[in-house]
Amino acid sequence: MNAIKKMFSGNDIDEKIRLELVEKSKLFETQNNLGKTKTNRLSTNFFENDMNYNDEIVNFDVMNNVCLCMIDIVGFSSWCSNQIPYVIAKSMLEYNTFICDAIKKYPQLKKIELVGDSCMIISGYHGTSDYTVNCLNCIRFAVYILKNIPSIQNIFKSKYVGIRIGVHLSDVIGVYVDEPQKYQMFGNDINICSRLESSTKPNTLHISEKTLMVVQDMCNSRCGPCTKCVKGDCIKQEYKGVGTKTSYIYYLKREKPLFVNFDIKSAQIFAKCLNCKYYDFEYDNELSKMNFQSYKYICVYINLINIDIDTSIKLLENIQKIKKSTINQYVILLFQDNELLTIIKNRFPLTFDNYLNVTDETHYNTCNQIYNNCKSSFDNKRGSLDLNIYENDYEFENDYEFDCQKKTKL
Repeated sequence: MNAIKKMFSGNDIDEKIRLELVEKSKLFETQNNLGKTKTNRLSTNFFENDMNYNDEIVNFDVMNNVCLCMIDIVGFSSWCSNQIPYVIAKSMLEYNTFICDAIKKYPQLKKIELVGDSCMIISGYHGTSDYTVNCLNCIRFAVYILKNIPSIQNIFKSKYVGIRIGVHLSDVIGVYVDEPQKYQMFGNDINICSRLESSTKPNTLHISEKTLMVVQDMCNSRCGPCTKCVKGDCIKQEYKGVGTKTSYIYYLKREKPLFVNFDIKSAQIFAKCLNCKYYDFEYDNELSKMNFQSYKYICVYINLINIDIDTSIKLLENIQKIKKSTINQYVILLFQDNELLTIIKNRFPLTFDNYLNVTDETHYNTCNQIYNNCKSSFDNKRGSLDLNIYENDYEFENDYEFDCQKKTKL
């Protein structure tokens, strides 16, 4: 309350407004003491006048219906623990350049701040007040970042680095502050966007229901279906300080299979068997688990050949835990021991989708048939609320002024 009195004690502020704000601050203090969780927001009518603080005019921007994008680097702290300050600074400068270059590809986007490994982007800053356009531009930017995660990993020279992104339609106020000079944004929606970012999985996009409904309404009437992302489950979660919010996690589609527990040679041989030119494989199971929970693959093959039963069970237990909390993946197990198969079916009933015994002479044909069926389903499948950002292979890298009217209506 004392801070409010000090802030609005200037001669240019109407005394009646100042007293009204002081009375409201007393009311808020009383409500907090009573333990009430719902309070009315302070009126922002005083922003219509010049705000005076310590005899200096404070410059500010009131922005409605802008879209916030919060980006955080996954694994940044662990990465920093093995690097000298020079390497960290050099990598972060390259990362900042990457973000700034990506922003230039989409209209009305602006980077507000980069603090440590956290970055805030705003769509609609001093530009269009059309919130549908703001949301679309922000989501397109986010999808572009997810598609280029290998570039980010190359900057940090580590496959263990990833990205988390939260997107939310917002009302905010931006204020220019001194010592040090900085443009700072305020608003409860910033907290919501931050919670969305921090609660999502590595290399995924977390969108508030409010934002999704705006985008979905626009795209269903003007654009073709999206081919880049797949919607995960609806999440209704209570976040500290902002209450219960409904949101959706979107997973980037990988138009290729994932090979788990394969080395280079075995991956090449198996890919040839599938007539598959592109695939993801990691012999490091930690990286495989990250990919498994971050992307939607055509299908996932788990290699249990030449490993003992205990190791196989431990690997499958880890996969099962991830499978329960992420988007559904079609999983095929490769084995050569019927005893192992019996144990798996008893211990993990209805968890995995197919089993292939590599000692069977027909397993190559069976494996190829399964892959073709999965690929066909993957290409044609679209959820009822999938984002409709692109149609076919239309990209925005070469044409940033997106014209929905040129697209075929749904």
